[in-house]
Amino acid sequence: MIKRQLWISTFLCATVPAVAQAGKCIVPNVPIQATFLATAAPDNAISNDDASKPYKDGVSGVTAFIHRCDGSRATNDATINLLNAQRKLTFQFPAAEAGSLYLGIAPPSFAGGAPFSSAAFVNVKNILGTSSTIFYTRVSFDISISNRSGYSLAFHPPDGSCPSDYPCVPDLGANTGPSDENYPKNTAWVKVTYTPAPAGQPGAQWIVDGTFLRPGETTYQRGTLYGKQHEGQYQMPFKLVITALSPL
Repeated sequence: MIKRQLWISTFLCATVPAVAQAGKCIVPNVPIQATFLATAAPDNAISNDDASKPYKDGVSGVTAFIHRCDGSRATNDATINLLNAQRKLTFQFPAAEAGSLYLGIAPPSFAGGAPFSSAAFVNVKNILGTSSTIFYTRVSFDISISNRSGYSLAFHPPDGSCPSDYPCVPDLGANTGPSDENYPKNTAWVKVTYTPAPAGQPGAQWIVDGTFLRPGETTYQRGTLYGKQHEGQYQMPFKLVITALSPL
């Protein structure tokens, strides 16, 4: 079984400053701030460590920006890097979805347990990838447990599962993951609503809604958890608002 290789690669990508690639850049990276909001129903499973404080680029060790300058290939991903920050992210995992622990292994100790705080890396894929103000994208969370164990929670469905009402943006990072990344259910698209700022101004905003109920389904997005191997699928509703701190 091949473990999804996000933990190191995303960390290295997020720590490359725009100035280091200035000779290849057409536009600079866009600093952002981000806040996880409360959801109506079901309750959110991912939240700020302090609801009154957004995760803001350059504050408390947080690195957060839209990748418009990654050398020769910008991904347009919005990332929030807390791996070396004083801030954490709070997770509360439910029990694994029935039938999703298909390898027969036990779920991790935190599944179905109390909330816990973690250094994390959040990656919202290609939020600049369409002119539509409503679209679907993919999201991943890299999670550090007690600074020892790395997990990846992936909402990364295959292209062919795109809903029909709004466009799905491509993952320009081409991070396809292992073959069972969305097994057994691939209901994992995240709905984004974009509000542009006045021309030349900061303040563009994206509401990243991880409470999407797909037509014909009775459960919400299922994130697939990887440690050393596939460790089940989990309903992890969340809502994230991202605000650009400089013009796009």
